[in-house]
Amino acid sequence: MNHDRRDIRARSSRIRGLASQARRTLRAILRWRDKRFARQIAASRRRPRAAMRPSRALQRFERLLATALPAREIPTAKILIGDQVGVRAVRLSREMRQLRPFSTPIADSAYRYCADEPQWGEQYVSWARQVAGVRHWFGLGPEASDAQLLPGDSNQGLVGRSAKDSPILVRRVVGSDHFQAVDGHHRVGEASVGGAPTVSAACLPGRVRTPMQRYLRAMNWIDGDDAMYQPLPVPELGHWTVVRQCSDRASMMQRELKNCGQVATYLDVACSYGWFLAWAESFDLAATGIEVDPLAPVLAREAFGLDPKQIVVGDALSVLEKADSTWDVVSCFSLLHHFASENPALAQRLAASLGRVTERVLFLDTGSSLESWFSTNQALEEDAQVELVMEGGGFSRCERLGRDQDSQGRTDGNYGRMLVAFYP
Repeated sequence: MNHDRRDIRARSSRIRGLASQARRTLRAILRWRDKRFARQIAASRRRPRAAMRPSRALQRFERLLATALPAREIPTAKILIGDQVGVRAVRLSREMRQLRPFSTPIADSAYRYCADEPQWGEQYVSWARQVAGVRHWFGLGPEASDAQLLPGDSNQGLVGRSAKDSPILVRRVVGSDHFQAVDGHHRVGEASVGGAPTVSAACLPGRVRTPMQRYLRAMNWIDGDDAMYQPLPVPELGHWTVVRQCSDRASMMQRELKNCGQVATYLDVACSYGWFLAWAESFDLAATGIEVDPLAPVLAREAFGLDPKQIVVGDALSVLEKADSTWDVVSCFSLLHHFASENPALAQRLAASLGRVTERVLFLDTGSSLESWFSTNQALEEDAQVELVMEGGGFSRCERLGRDQDSQGRTDGNYGRMLVAFYP
């Protein structure tokens, strides 16, 4: 009996081990897929592909499947732009080198175009030409006239266009309460113009990630998690974890800048995808960032409307040491401790470089031994790192402004880092 129990426990342990390995393998495959997609988006723009006909077989199958599915009421404001002219949203996003259109609610898009709201017409034509530039717009190329591209009864029979009485098709978005449209964008747009809070739609089986979700999961720091290192104004990410709130440090910086006189330029070292650059631009500062992740500039453009050239991609220390400019305001968040814990000499060089490029004030926070994941690392004692920056950067004084509010949820016991202002 005991032998049988041991045998059962051993088999159960092997099964659990195999299941765990299978999960790790699947995670690695999905991570590779997202990385590949992100690299293709971030690559330089290629020549448009020749216009292709939609997959009529796929469209027919989905519409046939929809007839077997019960219709349900879907909130109009929760339906995002998705598949176009029979082409999956993720494929079209890759070909267009764009993310943001597919994170836009149809109710806030050019699909609102109708005779009563003609101001959307220009945006609608622009979107139609973008799609036609890589595929086609219901059989029309980018050379088509505005009148041909605009929706109307005269073009209901165009290639791939479904009838007005066809069911609206959607899919659920992974980790979100939003949906991605598969077919029926114009009908959702018309419903939103009419003020309808919901539309009747067939929800196809399975869930899908939006192009923005897949790109974000490929970022270096995120490492395949459903998390944002900085907040992003993207509707389908509302339930994702935000690791660094950013607004708490921005508020402290804004208060301190009132004592710094006139400032015009801003540099964020290790800027990720540019939340602080967008914040600085809201105060009319000329903002520049340095970031090691090559995917950051495109996400900064898609999320915040920044020029990708505002972010210099490269190792922060190397870029700083080669810089021949200075900035009125410099920030460096959560970077110093990586150098201080591994190579103090590099930490000294980073402090010296930050001091050299700072004209008015440097805002800096850093990981310390007060956090649970660094608690045994004496090299990260908070006061010692402040002293390192003071001496290495040649600053005359510093002010401790307060701690961030990021020590909560999945990061409880970590972060809560002191923001310090250093003055030359």
